Amino acid sequence: MRGFEWKDQRGVEGTGFVRALRSLMTPQLPFLLPILKQTLEDEFNFQISGSKRSKDQNNEFTTAALQYPQDVYIAAELLRIMPGFLAPSMAGLATRNHRASKTMHRYLAPIIQRRLSCRDQEGPDKPVSVTKPP
Repeated sequence: MRGFEWKDQRGVEGTGFVRALRSLMTPQLPFLLPILKQTLEDEFNFQISGSKRSKDQNNEFTTAALQYPQDVYIAAELLRIMPGFLAPSMAGLATRNHRASKTMHRYLAPIIQRRLSCRDQEGPDKPVSVTKPP
């Protein structure tokens, strides 16, 4: 990246990641974000296409799930350079009033509540864990 030489040893120039992310990559965000967004969308669609799609699948949720990491990254970079007293208002502006997280919460909260209420049940209505083998 334009003259940046990485020392591949822990402790030698330990600020390499900080320098790479904050100094060298931040100016490249307008170029990188559309590429990253397209890559994530392609991979997400590829992963979903192999599995059964439900009737409830919604483009609004998918768009919010893809937008959320981008919002977080941009807000973090803005808040890093802003005075602390501006943080609450700037976070709202940078994330468009937390639109992506509110959308994901609206879709996920009922599912999580239902799964938590059924957690101790036995039978066919018990949610299937995706993290534990059957």
